[in-house]
Amino acid sequence: RKSNFGSLECSWLVKNAFAGWRSVQRAGDAAGGPRAVLAQPLALASANLQHLADLQRALQAKDELIIQLQRQMAALSADAAREAHVSRRTKEA
Repeated sequence: RKSNFGSLECSWLVKNAFAGWRSVQRAGDAAGGPRAVLAQPLALASANLQHLADLQRALQAKDELIIQLQRQMAALSADAAREAHVSRRTKEA
């Protein structure tokens, strides 16, 4: 072994690399070629990025809605304060 691959660790690395390559080849034969197998994780990552972008847009829309509702609430409380002030003045007069 040492004469071909060096240390035992290197030998296991080579063995595992070839085993991985064979697995891709076998899975590729079943799925339409090794490129199809290797493209699947890329397609999944792309879908995950699209999903993440959709979630970010939804969060942004919710943030905008919260800001809008806060403004409406502030306006309503200001109106209520004005009405209470006018109502006190009317009672005093």
